[in-house]
Amino acid sequence: MPNYLAHTVINISAGAAAAYVLKTQNLIDMNSLVLSGVAFTFSTLFLSPDLDLNYSNPARNWGPLRILWWPYSLFFKHRGLSHSILFSSFTRLSYFALILCLCTYGFYSATSWASGVHLNQALIDSASYTQNSILSHFSWRHHYSKELIIILIAIFSADIFHILADKSFSAAKAFIRA
Repeated sequence: MPNYLAHTVINISAGAAAAYVLKTQNLIDMNSLVLSGVAFTFSTLFLSPDLDLNYSNPARNWGPLRILWWPYSLFFKHRGLSHSILFSSFTRLSYFALILCLCTYGFYSATSWASGVHLNQALIDSASYTQNSILSHFSWRHHYSKELIIILIAIFSADIFHILADKSFSAAKAFIRA
């Protein structure tokens, strides 16, 4: 299997080649190109399918926030669903959304309780606030639907290049051994 550096080089090279083709063929405007490049690079470095390994470089890239990905590495076994072309990005984006919701809930519960609200009421208020916050985020999605689609395509593309590199290296090893 390719190591972290090889995966990074493969992804960035493939992403740069795709960006070049898209731009030279006038299939994408400059703002969309920059947005997709940032999302693609972020996904390559921080949302890699290798987050299912708690000791991986993508996990280490999170620094102290690496602890947030530890449950993910327990739940998803390496090369399983987290390395599926159809579901790999979905698993990490769903997990990350869940973590953001829990952090929002925890933050508002703690700040309400610290400001003197009874703990039970703080928990109830925070659940309502978190739900309203999530719903308000979904209400703006139609204003930024193009950007959201570009970001999702970039994230999925980074995963596809990673998974194809893994499968290619595995096939080459099998061929050489045969």
